[in-house]
Amino acid sequence: MKNLAGLPSELDIYAPHYRTAKEMMALGEEETLDKPIIHTEYNHALDIAFDGLDEKWEIIQKYPQMAGGMIWVWSDQGLYRKVNGREVIDSYVDINTLQFPSKSLSGDVWIDENTIMDSHGQYGTDGIVYANRVPQLDYWQARKVYSPVKIPETEKTVKLGKQNLELTCLNRYDFIDLKEVSIKWVLKIADKIAAQAQASLQVAPHDTGQLIIPLSITKKIEQAEHLLSMVVTDHNGRQIYEHVVHLVPESGPMDYAALLGASLRKTKMDESQVSPSPFPQAIEIGKRAKMTFKDDRFSIQIASNATVQGPFVRVGRKPTMAERRTLKNQLWEPPLLCQFQVLKKDCYRSGAEIMLNYEYDFSRSDTSSQKIKLQLRMVVIDKQGWIDVAYDLTPLGCKDYVQEFGLAFTLSENLSHVKWLGDGFYPAYPFKSELAVRGFYSMEPQDRYFSGNRMNVDFALITDAKNNGIGIVGNSENICWEKDQSRIVLSHNLKVAGLGTKGELPRLLIPIQEIDKASGSFRIIVLEGNNYPKLLSEFFVERNTPSASD
Repeated sequence: MKNLAGLPSELDIYAPHYRTAKEMMALGEEETLDKPIIHTEYNHALDIAFDGLDEKWEIIQKYPQMAGGMIWVWSDQGLYRKVNGREVIDSYVDINTLQFPSKSLSGDVWIDENTIMDSHGQYGTDGIVYANRVPQLDYWQARKVYSPVKIPETEKTVKLGKQNLELTCLNRYDFIDLKEVSIKWVLKIADKIAAQAQASLQVAPHDTGQLIIPLSITKKIEQAEHLLSMVVTDHNGRQIYEHVVHLVPESGPMDYAALLGASLRKTKMDESQVSPSPFPQAIEIGKRAKMTFKDDRFSIQIASNATVQGPFVRVGRKPTMAERRTLKNQLWEPPLLCQFQVLKKDCYRSGAEIMLNYEYDFSRSDTSSQKIKLQLRMVVIDKQGWIDVAYDLTPLGCKDYVQEFGLAFTLSENLSHVKWLGDGFYPAYPFKSELAVRGFYSMEPQDRYFSGNRMNVDFALITDAKNNGIGIVGNSENICWEKDQSRIVLSHNLKVAGLGTKGELPRLLIPIQEIDKASGSFRIIVLEGNNYPKLLSEFFVERNTPSASD
């Protein structure tokens, strides 16, 4: 006799294979299943596409009859191989070029100019560590998701004065009470330690309790970043869990643009207070920087070799092998749209402010009939060294999928030192963001996890070694930076798709035909040497910010 799930009742255990999160939940709700459920494999780690591990693990935790499941797989299956002038196939470009079996070389990881770690493309790059056992991003994600201790809150509202902050604490140990673990908490204000102590609690295995943190909150909560970080160490002295909670005032999250002097200008100037002006050839910004205009694009020259150019429309990223498998030829490529036609441009002045209005049609690289209209408004406040940017993106006759969608700029290669306040330091994507926690971070292109999207960014500074560059200021933005040959690409993303897995489409897809119009805004601040706005100087110039390699 079979139960409602269609499984024979004489089985000792039920072992489903690669069920979706929705299907796993349906199994958990199935009352006729009276045997343990062990998922033989439930999340595949092809390349870095590890979409949805946390969601599926939470389903396993929710239903008592689910005893667990297996990730496929621990390690990439690969060998060191010498190239010696032979052809090397890139499976990230065309996943189907490499056949199985085959004696062809697959350049899955380059060790040096003549050595590769060959895992035979999609056939062997399915571990959470590389073939040489170096951890991938997926390894650290699995560690975080599988932690026996979990604090779900990432943001808490606090009031002024002394108070006891209550945080939910889940004990997922089978036999250990949380009185056996050690919890250290640190309160940082503007990234400086304000208080720290050890916390203790008693929570039975598979139970939920409250972690109580005594805090004293001053008026600084309305003017400076307050972050509560926690580190949990087990009974053997091993660090097993890290977590950060963003503390916000009762008035709501801070407006960093306003703290710098004025809120963002998102709309056009009042027409009654502006006058049309000839389009300028150049605009002085700050003390030494200059904004110039050529071929209907603009450049910001900050120092002799520090340049920002734009605009571009971002429609993608380097596809993972999983995206190549599941989305095939339906992605917009390359990631930046460069071909455009200017439909309109004009200039207005109001006192010291200059508004520049552009209207572009950007064409899809392989199909010029598919276009994206960019309406770009920039208010240049030269004395402050600010450019307030607002824009709209409208797809026209478009189809297929975009992986990321927003406004982009290219930066000279030396503008490669990135510092930011937001989630980090790992890249983050929908259904793969568990590792990214709020904080102050610093990173350079040689860091393993440099390229990628960062979530909930309030400001990011991209500079050269002498602190010349630009700052991006916004409100919980998606900001992406990546090394692209001899330049850095900086993008403000309005939409970001998930990564999917080997056999599943991303949980969050972006069919471009379903986008009516997407709008965004942020501020560009010109940074010249150590002449920073006071707020940013306190954060990033007067002291060293921890880097990814620390």
